[in-house]
Amino acid sequence: MAAPSSWTGQLAGISQYHLGPGFKNTSGNAQQQVRVQVNNKEELSEIIDVVGKILGKTEPTKYIIVGAHRDAWSHGAIDNAAGTAILLEVMNAFRKLLADEPAWHPGMTIIFASWSGEEFGKIGSTEFAEQFGHELLTRAVAYINIDAPVVGNHTLYVAASPLVKKAIYESARAVDCPSSIHATQRDDGDGGGGVHSMYDQWLATDSDYDSRPRVNYHNLNSDAMPFLLQAGISSVSASYRYDPASSRYAKAPPVKHTAYDTYDYFTTMVDPGLVYTTAMANFYADLILRLADSAVLPFDVLDYVSVINAEVTKLKTQHGAELKGHNISLAGLEFIVSRFAAMAEQFSLPVHFTPLSGQHADPFHTMQDAGMKILHPTKGIGQYIMDAEVELCRLHYQHNNEVLLAVERAFLVSTKTATTRHVLFAAGEEGTIVFPGVVTAIEAAMLGKGSWDDVLRQVAVLTNAVQSATDVIRNAYAPMALKQSSL
Repeated sequence: MAAPSSWTGQLAGISQYHLGPGFKNTSGNAQQQVRVQVNNKEELSEIIDVVGKILGKTEPTKYIIVGAHRDAWSHGAIDNAAGTAILLEVMNAFRKLLADEPAWHPGMTIIFASWSGEEFGKIGSTEFAEQFGHELLTRAVAYINIDAPVVGNHTLYVAASPLVKKAIYESARAVDCPSSIHATQRDDGDGGGGVHSMYDQWLATDSDYDSRPRVNYHNLNSDAMPFLLQAGISSVSASYRYDPASSRYAKAPPVKHTAYDTYDYFTTMVDPGLVYTTAMANFYADLILRLADSAVLPFDVLDYVSVINAEVTKLKTQHGAELKGHNISLAGLEFIVSRFAAMAEQFSLPVHFTPLSGQHADPFHTMQDAGMKILHPTKGIGQYIMDAEVELCRLHYQHNNEVLLAVERAFLVSTKTATTRHVLFAAGEEGTIVFPGVVTAIEAAMLGKGSWDDVLRQVAVLTNAVQSATDVIRNAYAPMALKQSSL
């Protein structure tokens, strides 16, 4: 049988590919057979995770976790020697920072992890997440995954939890564009020019519907899976990729997981001079520092609202007719999502707080935009804010951070299958499944392998999770002057 176009290869001299059944008979022998000899050796083997940390100064019990797997199929230059090299260089940069500025420590604890057993099923990271699950659930702020960080030179490709988009954009703006093709001069707003940032190139080559660079759903076939899906920890992974319009290998190089993934190939064909690898190291270092050393986490709940709204619309478009035919309405879900959106909007509004002295208003503009100003006050702020007032500000912003973390955790549900605890995302055979409980229940019902009552239950589970996220913000700020009358 002739292969469809999606299964057609590119080998020279082959004009038509076939799928079978059977084999093409070129010898006249209808009993052709193929003998396959498998030489796998089964044995028990110990794997070792290597973990180190820099203790936080302000919030030592809050963790920014940075991980890269060091195991590979064959040589593994792209996947994942490059990621391990970046992890080591970032660690060395922080070591030098601590040595040069002995009084400095990050606000939150930074944990660096070199995972083993990733290629065999994310074993190292999964065992770590399971062993320290309770501690991570209450203390982990974000997980940053460094895996195959450079596979091309077209643009930045980011997969992340919606909550972390703001931090990612800020870090991309802080790093110069590594591409000589895109690194033209720009007006910095002060009359002078400057090199394009990584953000500028990313926006020009892969923008999303909201006129910002595209942030994709997380690749859950990675070490991010146990952190996001089991513990509700916002996760990030980024790499430079090929142009998807010009290469069928846009997301994976042709040498991936082969003996050809060598240092020579990487430095000759992928990243001569390690220019993009250096840029990715700078990006990851900035993101780690930005998360670990900000008084208020650069997270935005409104980005979660946008994703949920878009996916509810997609669900109605794809399965609205089937749901209506079985008297299943999404009206309740849409109503709760609208309440979540309204509360998130209030949460992002400027909040002015009166210091203990009652003489000065909060000098920082919004709960979401304090940056590093508390931990590193600029000249002049300390002249009119007493130490007690600074401490009250710090406690206020720490409370804000706890709310942000609780929003992500609100989308976890109790289940016997750890990889499906997150009601918004799950790992699928062909990528991330959004609203996995609802979608898989619909597919099972349509195939006669499940009931539409199961679909109704899954819609209720999703609705309750969004309600929980809404309540997290409402309950945390009930004493504050949030406009709740319409909510």
